[in-house]
Amino acid sequence: MGIKELLLDKDFTSSRISALIAIVILSSLSIISVIIPFVNKYIQEPLLDMGIFAVIELSIAGIWYYRRTVFPKGNPNKQNIVIAITTEDTSQKARIRKDFSEEIKKQLKKNRLDSSYDVIILHNHLSKLTKEKIELWSQSQKAGMPDSEDVISFNKITNKLNAKFFIFGDLIKRNTTDSTYCLSVEALILHAQTNLANGITMKKEFNDLWKKEITFLENDELVGFKSNAEDIFFTATYMLGLATFVDNQFELGANIWSTLQQHVEITANLSKFTEKIKKLHATSLFLQSRLHYFAGNFEDAVKWRKLFLSITPNEYDAHLNQAIEHVKLRNDPELALEHVEIAEKLAQNDQIWRYSKLYLYIKLGRIKDGLVILDAILSNKFPSDIDVVNQVIAYNINCLKDDSKHLQTNFIVGTLLYKKLDHPIPAYEKLESFISSTEDIEEWKPMRELAQTYLSEIDKIIKV
Repeated sequence: MGIKELLLDKDFTSSRISALIAIVILSSLSIISVIIPFVNKYIQEPLLDMGIFAVIELSIAGIWYYRRTVFPKGNPNKQNIVIAITTEDTSQKARIRKDFSEEIKKQLKKNRLDSSYDVIILHNHLSKLTKEKIELWSQSQKAGMPDSEDVISFNKITNKLNAKFFIFGDLIKRNTTDSTYCLSVEALILHAQTNLANGITMKKEFNDLWKKEITFLENDELVGFKSNAEDIFFTATYMLGLATFVDNQFELGANIWSTLQQHVEITANLSKFTEKIKKLHATSLFLQSRLHYFAGNFEDAVKWRKLFLSITPNEYDAHLNQAIEHVKLRNDPELALEHVEIAEKLAQNDQIWRYSKLYLYIKLGRIKDGLVILDAILSNKFPSDIDVVNQVIAYNINCLKDDSKHLQTNFIVGTLLYKKLDHPIPAYEKLESFISSTEDIEEWKPMRELAQTYLSEIDKIIKV
């Protein structure tokens, strides 16, 4: 590559001091031989000549320094996969830019993930700086110093890049009998804080998938760069999918797992991941349904649960989902109760149907039947009971928001807070509110009497 090509190469000019020296020499010659003689035709002033020389050279040095040390701004509408790989020369960097990163971009587009993710390639100096920043950040994290200068500095960089995933390392050419490229790469995925068990699981998944050292012959470099970029795309996308569980981005996760599922089905060496990715896809759909459920978006909750059931058919869960659909979207509690009763026969050890039946009995005015179910709920515990209680509480609170006449909310929420979650103080307020709002309504009398009993018990607990 000649001097002209080197100076026009962004990676070369932005990262090497030799490039600055070359540019300064060439620009000085241009100033002395062209610009100053032109100016002297009109004004002959040595100080002016020196000023022109200084302004141009300082501007060149300033622009070069900015491009060398300042990280580019990432697209704020996309999360970025940042490639920070140092190379020995510009031809290698061109391969990283044209073959390696372009193949990752191609895979993102092919798998319809380009609307969510993009690729940023850093020149050699910023790549080296990134590796150093990651190392210092990692040391601070391990030392339990989340507010250290190294962490703050790295966070500023990731925010500017809008980075989600870093691929960093070195590309070197080993001059053996057959010249061989050796790509040594590490990776870092950024996600919200998670508990130790989940963190260990993600790290293990990552270590099982990630190839830290990749080698291929120089005479096969085009295929080598592209095929390895495809492998790295799969690993990076898989890890991005896992990160969506930590970041509560379940809809994005469902999209990632859906596209990866199609990808592995047509890629022979990845077919072993098909079943696992199918399960992760189903989990994302289920959790997105729950997210809508807690937010009171029951139409969306039902839609996402149906998508979940299309992947993992479950007749019991399907009937409970249909019960929600009939009572909330079609205002047909009688038909909803029929679905719950079918679910009851399919339940085996699961007790979620009891909560649905309690709600529907009360809604249909079958208060005594409802209290029988309530007694069974309070007398038994089952796996994930607390999680279900929280769902029931969220459901009833959203019902009251939508309808101020949904008086049973305060009774159900107060009872569950007291009896299931052991929170007597907030329960007291709900139960007292229920008694106050139903004191002139005869049909609520059995529930009102039970609520009064609970209030008396709580009075003894808090010694009133």
